[in-house]
Amino acid sequence: VVSTQSTESSGINAEYFAPLFIKLAGDRQTETVILEEVATWAVEMERVDEVQSILHSLYDLDVLDEGSILAWSKGCEEEIKERIERFVTWLEEADEESSEDD
Repeated sequence: VVSTQSTESSGINAEYFAPLFIKLAGDRQTETVILEEVATWAVEMERVDEVQSILHSLYDLDVLDEGSILAWSKGCEEEIKERIERFVTWLEEADEESSEDD
């Protein structure tokens, strides 16, 4: 299980911005834009180590759904992919478990 770390150390308060993100998100294309922007910000600000906790927070707040994250993660930059590997694996395992329950 991946722990949800506070994103406040990164200067991002995901809970504060969640209502805005939720209004903007809701479809795969918009969620992909959010994912790309988070990744771009992390690389530009040299905060790639924080991407996993930011994505996990946005997932927990229902800004991003697992399908969008999983689809995007297949084509994201290798530097980002390495940092989110545990979170992606956790999402894949949760998806498999929910499929078995159906």
